Amino acid sequence: MPSAWEIYSEHLFRLGHGLPLWDPEPTKMGPVLVGDVGYTREGAFYRLFNATHPAKHRINARYGVPVGYKPFRFPDFPLNRRDAAIPAGPLCSRSVRSVTVGGQVGVNAGLGGGGAGLQFQCTDEQGALLVMKEPATREELHPSRRMANYMRQNHQSWYTFATEVCDLDIEREDIIFVRGWVKTAEWAVAAFVHEGRAAQLTFSGDFTAGANASFTLATATNVTVLPEVSAGPRGMVQQGRRASLRITGPPDLDAAQDQLHEQCVFLHYYKMKMRFFWPRVMKAAAGPHELPSSGDHDYNDTDVAVDVAMEDEMEIEQVPASRSFDPVGYLLDYILEHSNAEVAIANDADILTLCKDREIPDDIKAFLDATQPHIEVNEDGLGMLSIEMLAAEVPASAEAVASEQSLEVDAPGASITGPPPPIPPPPSLSHTETTDEDVDHDDTSAVDENKTNDDKGKGVASIARQGDVIVLDDHTGGVCSLAFSADGIHVASGSEDSTIIIWDARTGQKVYELNVHDDTVCTLAFSPDGQELVSGARDGRVILWTVETGEPRAFLDGHDGFVYSVVFSPDGQSVASASVDFTVRLWDTATGQALWSSDGHHAVVMLVAFSPDGKQIVSASADYSARIWDTETGTERWKLEGHEGVIYSIAFSPDGRRVVTGSDDGSCRIWSAQTGDELVTLREHTGSVWAAAFSPDGKNVLSAASDGTVKICDSFSGERVLVREQGDALVTAAAFSADGGRICAAAGDNALRVWSARSGRCLVTLEGHTDKVSHLKFSPDGDHIVSSSDDSTLRVWNLAQVWVGADDE
Repeated sequence: MPSAWEIYSEHLFRLGHGLPLWDPEPTKMGPVLVGDVGYTREGAFYRLFNATHPAKHRINARYGVPVGYKPFRFPDFPLNRRDAAIPAGPLCSRSVRSVTVGGQVGVNAGLGGGGAGLQFQCTDEQGALLVMKEPATREELHPSRRMANYMRQNHQSWYTFATEVCDLDIEREDIIFVRGWVKTAEWAVAAFVHEGRAAQLTFSGDFTAGANASFTLATATNVTVLPEVSAGPRGMVQQGRRASLRITGPPDLDAAQDQLHEQCVFLHYYKMKMRFFWPRVMKAAAGPHELPSSGDHDYNDTDVAVDVAMEDEMEIEQVPASRSFDPVGYLLDYILEHSNAEVAIANDADILTLCKDREIPDDIKAFLDATQPHIEVNEDGLGMLSIEMLAAEVPASAEAVASEQSLEVDAPGASITGPPPPIPPPPSLSHTETTDEDVDHDDTSAVDENKTNDDKGKGVASIARQGDVIVLDDHTGGVCSLAFSADGIHVASGSEDSTIIIWDARTGQKVYELNVHDDTVCTLAFSPDGQELVSGARDGRVILWTVETGEPRAFLDGHDGFVYSVVFSPDGQSVASASVDFTVRLWDTATGQALWSSDGHHAVVMLVAFSPDGKQIVSASADYSARIWDTETGTERWKLEGHEGVIYSIAFSPDGRRVVTGSDDGSCRIWSAQTGDELVTLREHTGSVWAAAFSPDGKNVLSAASDGTVKICDSFSGERVLVREQGDALVTAAAFSADGGRICAAAGDNALRVWSARSGRCLVTLEGHTDKVSHLKFSPDGDHIVSSSDDSTLRVWNLAQVWVGADDE
């Protein structure tokens, strides 16, 4: 017979609030927090450590953290909190209804005034309910690729920590990565485990404001099997397991506020499952008795897929089964059974997204088999549901189809009757599931499988070849900086996870991973010859790297705050940097010594750029001004004033005679670099201008803004040449191709669009990123675009393969 917590979890999960916890009480490890890594037992969650805090934080100090631990970093935006997310009162499964609420009738009727009474009746064999005295608060990190990547990269160390350090007997797939919680104060739970039909349970209590926290649960005595009940917090409870509960609160509830409001009734979480292989010697016509036993499980029965071959020996591929109800487990099993993924990751929100406006079905496995959601598999073997790429809406009859689909298994290890329907292709440009046929096995850039960890990070990265795009997803945080070498060979990316990765731009191979910075890498730039890379980070350091070896060559120390911008001079002999300490500094690349430091700005310096001849440097600051400096002496030549907001973009014209600035005030301004005079003012936007740049011939200026528009204007007359609108989607990045023939912009819908700069015709829309696109750059030959995103990935798009013919044909 299934346990009360299993029935409770299974039935209340279908309400869509997350994974229900039969025991919401904090354990000795403390209350549930976003970023917890742990496991569930008998309806309670137990934390191993919290992945968002440092190793020495008080939360992690007691039991420690895994070897090689690095905290998970995330921006504030995805973390959301909502008070009163679930109203006070009862939450009933579909098979439980409220028959009286102070004389009213309803399924989830709220609790009214003092002495209100509730009587619940189960209309099926099983059912569950939760009653809360106060509204529940929800806090969650919205699902993101970076969280999945972090789990993938650290899961093995988590499991080792759990089993060897904490001495726990758990399976790998038992580990949960918490992305959110729902918490309340006082609560009561009940589960109709067996023969629940017609069973009744009575609730009475006073839920008026300021009333003493007391209520009673009592079950009818005329049923054979009584429902299981529990209530809490236990510090305020005198309770039994069955029949009747009496909860009486302490006289002073304020003394227990922390405990009261840390009762976690629902979890939002990620889980991961690996595919395992066990060698077996079998006869070609082996019968059911010769297949490995799947064991007896109430949920997620083990499926054994046998690859029938003509040889006498074969290998059995087994997907391990979960031991109790786990809705995300069904997703993991589906991914492993319907793809070539070696590892599957999913979260509870995937189920809600799949079901959309429909109820979560009783049989999730059959629902998945009927709807066939698309699976994205990268070359690292990681499989995830690509929900945004579903070919069509889930049909309204999907649940009915699922309920009718044959799921009979003739014997342990036998396949499901009949093949599943084919997975429809996604509507995007590219295919996301990789097979052996998609990979060029003759590629000479493939990495030797015998390389060790001593090879300074060289190896095959997590790459999803999607026909027209290579997806690079080795970062565990959002990608904050991006650089393309002038020779087109390398791409460098810097992340919130404090790492820099140098990639081969042609193959997507990870060349080096650089782990020296201690905080977010804000800015990157290659030297003109592509031999060196310079980085700036929130740790205040500027570092010169040798690209060929992946080793740091010089540490340019001197800034007193994090570094926003770095750039090489055109001759590669110096580097300029801009910092939160209000300064611009110039460094000698040969010696690593500071040549000069400015003191003209009165706020954070956000941007810095060299003139094409290297004789001048322009900087932009949060003090609403830009300044032009003499490179040799460091003296301020011109102060460019006029903007009424922060300057977000600066660039010299190709001949070095003019400078363009784009600002939060919605304007672009063109200045003389020789006199400091304002030449042209472009008031084309109603939102912040994030990007402004001259065309390669200097005749036009491109601007992109948060008002959702991209515009091209004549840089001399200010006359508007071209307008492209993105509707309500703000534009986050934009650039000209090297020949000036194309422009590319990224919008708030996370897609990139490429237009002809002459005709304005949209040439292609590039879809795939799942979060804001932070940077984009054309390759020097214009045939590729590399984009980076807060979803922790880079994508290298092959433009030659996504359209045919000239731009204006």
